[in-house]
Amino acid sequence: MNNFCKNKLVGLKFLVGILIFLPFTIFSQINYSCDMEGSGCGPDWDNNGFSYYSGSYGGSCSGYGVVDNVWSADSKTTTWNGTAITGHTGGDIIVTVKTRLLDYRSPYYDRSSSEWGSLKIYYKTSTPSEYDPGTQIGSTIYYSYDCETHSVTFSPGTTFTNLYIAIEYNYGSGDNRIWFDDITVTELGPPPSNDACSDAIEITVDAAATACDFDGATSSGGGYDSSSKPDIWYKFTATSTRHIINVYDH
Repeated sequence: MNNFCKNKLVGLKFLVGILIFLPFTIFSQINYSCDMEGSGCGPDWDNNGFSYYSGSYGGSCSGYGVVDNVWSADSKTTTWNGTAITGHTGGDIIVTVKTRLLDYRSPYYDRSSSEWGSLKIYYKTSTPSEYDPGTQIGSTIYYSYDCETHSVTFSPGTTFTNLYIAIEYNYGSGDNRIWFDDITVTELGPPPSNDACSDAIEITVDAAATACDFDGATSSGGGYDSSSKPDIWYKFTATSTRHIINVYDH
């Protein structure tokens, strides 16, 4: 990184990093979601012994969900989408899933984090199975509270026609029921050209407004800001001792 990015100010040249602090929309190619409700996408995830219920056995996090029993040491259960997710254009992919772990027996109270076990999320370009779920995404998840949303991101490195996501839960302790709900698969676009400090775009004082594109932006980190939110970068040469910068959300 050059001195300009390290110091943020050289002579009368200033560096401007614009961060996302408010909710924002990322335009995506794959944009899949399944809340398990009604006769929609839920049965598509009814694989490998999972049952598809609403409100039974303690209930999912919200409405319908898929549930299975995991009640002995070294046991596990796996579910995956039965119909391929399509539309990938080569970008990074974020997968989220909400989980709820309950006691197997009525009154189906929520299990504690110490009884959790572990969760793994995989991707594959052909139909998965319990014995071949695909390539694991991110790290194994060893902790969860009631109805926590888990998120993992991966970079396929290539463009594929079909995408399958497999979710594997492994036994922790006790006789349990594991619920899965609210699954999303979202593809990010490529990062903007000014995603990094070293690639800051030159703007001119008192010139026309410059459009900001956060699609695919990442967090620079490195001490620029305590936030982990995405940022984009601009630079300008000062023409006065004081300047006002306005940023508008359109």
